[in-house]
Amino acid sequence: METKILNKETITFVLRENLDISDQELYDLVELVWNSDDHLEAIQMSNRYILERSFRMNDTYQPVYDAVRSRMSNFNASELIERIVQNFDISCEVEHVKQGYLQASYEQQRPSTLFKPSLSIDGNQWCALYGEDLQCGVAGFGDSPAKAMEDFDKEWVKNITTKRS
Repeated sequence: METKILNKETITFVLRENLDISDQELYDLVELVWNSDDHLEAIQMSNRYILERSFRMNDTYQPVYDAVRSRMSNFNASELIERIVQNFDISCEVEHVKQGYLQASYEQQRPSTLFKPSLSIDGNQWCALYGEDLQCGVAGFGDSPAKAMEDFDKEWVKNITTKRS
């Protein structure tokens, strides 16, 4: 089952392309749709907004409104918004969220994150050391703290015989 979602940019784009209204009215209409928990209710509210707007116009704007409305004779805002809701696919975004979660999980399980080795400069490199000294503890070295932590993670999983030789 696909998950579908709207964002403000999409709503703004579609309404701007299909309605001839001021930026403030566009902003108000987008907020009206966006802040609704129920898309059907939002569609009904947007239709009411457009109808109320037509009743609020004074005589000087009526000819302009009629001309614009005549160019949009078959436009149905609720149908357009329903189509957007049905066709907007975020399945690729779901994968991005999954990947981000897996990366965060990995980072939380790294030995350098769990055991928090001390960082210091040893000669011309950074040293990440867990333990009293290099002989008794586990150490990683690198040109930056991040590289020292990566080396520490690699050293953490090595067997003792591999370390000593």
